[in-house]
Amino acid sequence: MKRLNNDVLNKYVDNELDEFEINELKEIINSNPEAQKQLNAHEMVDIILRKLEAKKAPAGINQFVMDKILNIPQSKSKVNYFFVSVIVVFTTLIFSSLGYLLSQVNFGESSSSTSLGVKEKIANFVSDYIPQVPALLDTSTLLFIGGSLTVVLLISGYFIIENHRSFKSKLNSFTH
Repeated sequence: MKRLNNDVLNKYVDNELDEFEINELKEIINSNPEAQKQLNAHEMVDIILRKLEAKKAPAGINQFVMDKILNIPQSKSKVNYFFVSVIVVFTTLIFSSLGYLLSQVNFGESSSSTSLGVKEKIANFVSDYIPQVPALLDTSTLLFIGGSLTVVLLISGYFIIENHRSFKSKLNSFTH
């Protein structure tokens, strides 16, 4: 024990120190008047606490608390329909775009003498329409996409904050 702290003083007051620690503590106390004041304060608190009358808990308190804990209604998990709808919209857009692209590919017989496979037809279609992609990403289209995503983010933020407030109020109702 090189430093005097509240744990050591509490153990001393409760007679939990061995003889070596007691001797070391006495040396510190004899050389430091502030340490003596701390020990006196701990001893006074111990005397006051021992004089206090301990009140017994009401009969059946354990069972009452356990019944309250077990009877807390289990909340059903809520489905956040906003997030589900956003995912459904994006999934629908992706599949619709994919369906449109596949509908534009002619899978029937080609007029040429050699018949192309499906992979070759899709590759030809993509290579024909890739040059048109930059035209879709002009300033007005990017502004529309950015604005739409901003609205979705703002609405998502609103719902996240509302869910947090709801959670906080439920938590406070359990603790108070």
